[in-house]
Amino acid sequence: MKIALACRENKARSPFAELVIRHHYPDSLVSSFGIEVMDGEQTSEFAASVATRWGLAQMKERTTSIEKFLNSKFKADLLIAADQEVLNSVKHWKSSSEHRSLTDGHIHPELRPSDPDGMEETQFERELAKVSSTVLRTIYEWQGLKNRYPVIAFIPRGTTDMPQTIAHAVFEAKAIGAVIIDGDCRAPHDIDLLEQYLKPINFDYTLAMHSPPPKLNVGEVLRHCRELDKPEKYFLSRSWKRLIDFYSNRGPVVIITSPRRSKSRSLPDSFLASYFTDSINVISS
Repeated sequence: MKIALACRENKARSPFAELVIRHHYPDSLVSSFGIEVMDGEQTSEFAASVATRWGLAQMKERTTSIEKFLNSKFKADLLIAADQEVLNSVKHWKSSSEHRSLTDGHIHPELRPSDPDGMEETQFERELAKVSSTVLRTIYEWQGLKNRYPVIAFIPRGTTDMPQTIAHAVFEAKAIGAVIIDGDCRAPHDIDLLEQYLKPINFDYTLAMHSPPPKLNVGEVLRHCRELDKPEKYFLSRSWKRLIDFYSNRGPVVIITSPRRSKSRSLPDSFLASYFTDSINVISS
C-alpha cells in the first residue's frame, strides 16, 4: 500500500499522519509534502515530541515541498489531504489513483482536524489526535472495511459528564443487545460503572492480537486490567481494532471513551478510541 499525504506546510499534520500510518501499517510506503512550503524547512518540534510520547517513530525534521514530491515520481494508491482546500489544490494531479480529505463529509464533525499552527499545546495535541483518528478511518473506508455489527461510541465532553454518559451507553446497549467496552485506558470508570450495576471484567487489551477476549454477559463491561501510561500508543496500534473486531463480528458494541477534557487539559484518547465507530454520541450534562 502506497499513500501520499498533503497539507499546507508539511510541518505537523501530514508528517505526523505519516508516522501513524507506518505504525498501524508497518509494511506500507508513505510520503508527505506541503503545498505552501519551501523544501527543507524545520518541522514542528512539538509534534515531534508528541510522536515520541505516543510511541511513534521519529518524525522527519525537514519539510518536503510539492516540487520535490512531484520530482520523486512517487505514485500513490491513495492521496490524503489534510482538508478540502488542500485537496482542491492537488486532486487534478496524476500522482495518485484516488484522493480523500480528512474533512470529508463522512467524517464526524467532532473528529475533523484543524490546522494546529499557532495553537497552545493541549489544543495542538488534540488536533494531532484528530489527524491520527481520521487518517486511519479514511484508509479503512478506502479499503472497504466495515464493522459487521454496529459499533457506537459514547464520549463525555468533560469529566463531570461521565455518569450521564455511562447511563446513556447502558440504555443503548440494553436496547440493541450490545456488549459494553470501557475505552478509557488511562483511568477506567470503575466507580461510575458500579453505580450503573455493571460488573467489570478485566482483560489486557494489549494481548488482543494473540489471546481471544472473554465472553461478555448482560450486566458486564470489559475494562483494561491496568492503567496505561500512554494509551495513545495502544489505540494507534492494530490491537485495539482487533479487540473491537472480535466483538463486533458477533454483535453490536458500545464503547465508553475517556472525556474530551479533564479539569486541567484536553485529552486526546477519545478521538483515537472512536475512529472506526459507526456513530458517535458526545454527551454534555
